[in-house]
Amino acid sequence: MAHSHGGLAVWLGSGLVAALYGARVVRTDSTIFGFLLFNLTLALVPWGLAHAARLAEQRGRVWAAWTLGVGWLLFLPNAPYLLTDLVHLRPRPGVPLWYDAILLATAGVTGLLAGGLSLRDMHRWVEARHGARAALALVVAAAPAAGVGIYLGRFARWNSWDLVLHPVAVLGDVAALLRDPAGNLRALVVIASFAGLLAVSYLAVGPRASRAQGERAPSPSPPRVRRER
Repeated sequence: MAHSHGGLAVWLGSGLVAALYGARVVRTDSTIFGFLLFNLTLALVPWGLAHAARLAEQRGRVWAAWTLGVGWLLFLPNAPYLLTDLVHLRPRPGVPLWYDAILLATAGVTGLLAGGLSLRDMHRWVEARHGARAALALVVAAAPAAGVGIYLGRFARWNSWDLVLHPVAVLGDVAALLRDPAGNLRALVVIASFAGLLAVSYLAVGPRASRAQGERAPSPSPPRVRRER
């Protein structure tokens, strides 16, 4: 049930973002927040890739599953990245500030939830195939990796596919952060903050909560009637 509820929340949130944006366009005749729809689509990609990876593995297509898993990790930062679009919040003519705040916040929360769901799905897949320790290692590694991706996306203006198109330049920026972490305090704060937010989102929909709601106590066996001889 938790899985269906979480997925339903993502789709409802996406629909609400589209409706709020559409109403804003009608009201102001401006498409200034059109990037939100593109970013929201990218935020749903890792969730779809995680689901596709599990299906591929179930059908015995192991290499396809791992390829999709790598794609999931590359696109994972796009989900919580939507929260950074709050930097665009400022008074604009035609609509009150609170309306734009709701629009941006709804998109951010929807993206964060989609990221948590995708991380939950990948956790379950790795746990079923390689055990609980490997699944925990995936979560511990993926959350800060997503934080790095968000920092590179917002401040260095790299996209997920740039790691394939321009690997040397992207990895060079990552190496610069690792060489001098004390000199990149902003980067550390961004990475740690978004790693924590993604972890919280994952825990909100994670395996324990899901199993707790999904498991049912076994029905008691009917009592055996002893026959006297």
